[in-house]
Amino acid sequence: MKTVWVSGSAPSRALVEYLRTRLPVKRVEVLTEAPPPGGSADLSVLLIDVPLEEVARGEGADMVLVEWGTGFQGESELGMERMIKDAVGAKKVLIYRDEKGRRRAFDKVLDISLAITGGNILSEEIPENVIEAVKAAAADNRVTCAQAHWIAADLEVPVPLVGRALDLLEIKLSRCQLGCF
Repeated sequence: MKTVWVSGSAPSRALVEYLRTRLPVKRVEVLTEAPPPGGSADLSVLLIDVPLEEVARGEGADMVLVEWGTGFQGESELGMERMIKDAVGAKKVLIYRDEKGRRRAFDKVLDISLAITGGNILSEEIPENVIEAVKAAAADNRVTCAQAHWIAADLEVPVPLVGRALDLLEIKLSRCQLGCF
């Protein structure tokens, strides 16, 4: 069984509930406490909503979600992302300011959680034509940012939907132009 460990501040309860209602229960266990001694999580997610206080607790997190609030005044998002990646070693840092951004961040965690379970489990929200276009464009398991934008324009779908398909299919994005994914 695969495990996803969610830790951090108050928003973590919302993410845990979001994942538990959408992930195949027999394939993924969502933990709110640290994995048992000798055990490890396949995906570790840290949520923070205060500057730096909880970052040290998330060392080794694969993903960090940051709810940008008044406590971050004077910080730049890019600087915060870089600092968190350096401090925690996270591969992805997702910063959001509102409910729409929060939903995108939660969807990204869901997609990556689905991808780690294997078995080509895909979100029902991604149309088959998007999945097929992404697969067709992938060379050496990579799609350039320009190709992703072209797919979105050609299929008349939002760019983040193409990004979700990339995550679910575990296809890497290369030559990123703006960090939209």
